[in-house]
Amino acid sequence: MPADPLPLLHRDPHLVAWLKPSGLLVHNSAWSGPREESLARHARAVLGVPVFGVHRLDRGASGVVLLALDADTARALQDAWHGPPTRKHYLALVRGNLEGAQVVDHPVTGEDGVRRDARSTVRALCPGVTERVTLVAVEIHTGRHHQVRRHLKHLRHPVVGDASHGDNRFNRALVGQGGPTRLALHAHRLTLTHPVTGEALALHAPVPADLATPLDTLLGPGWRARVAAEVDGLDATVERRN
Repeated sequence: MPADPLPLLHRDPHLVAWLKPSGLLVHNSAWSGPREESLARHARAVLGVPVFGVHRLDRGASGVVLLALDADTARALQDAWHGPPTRKHYLALVRGNLEGAQVVDHPVTGEDGVRRDARSTVRALCPGVTERVTLVAVEIHTGRHHQVRRHLKHLRHPVVGDASHGDNRFNRALVGQGGPTRLALHAHRLTLTHPVTGEALALHAPVPADLATPLDTLLGPGWRARVAAEVDGLDATVERRN
């Protein structure tokens, strides 16, 4: 098996999970062309077996991506993907000072042009020390196209580095202050029930350096403890389920 430069988060006979870096596609599509590198292509090369997609993650985002190793497991996961046992948590650096927690219940238009109900919970974790930014935790309860990015824009706190739904002028200025040069969105936690064994899985993707270093600059070192506490709280939830 060839050496793998990407962090492998989980592997068993049915599932595999990687930490996808920012800038890498999950799957090739008609928009990207068949020759562009993708996580699915990488997985096939590393594992030497077919892989089956379960969900998507924006090209610019980093974080947990789960792939199935057989079609039956993929179907079982997709059937249960939006049910209560499956929980999807993100970290995002947003423009402005956001405090407390709130639920965003706001429809999102899909790639097919249809508006569908979408619901997210947003909670402030750590404010900026010099710039008007906030690190937030977001749990999505539905899986709509660009849901986190659109819901944060709806709150008027767009994700830093978001060229489609954000504030490009603010993004450019923040880069000059040591801010991120990528989309500041990271899928840091995925919990689910294994579709074959029935066990509770908790998959955690550490924040990569191309986002962690700018967060150190903008938030100070305290953000790491806030995120660690967030993970500990999610771990406790999984333990109670078991």
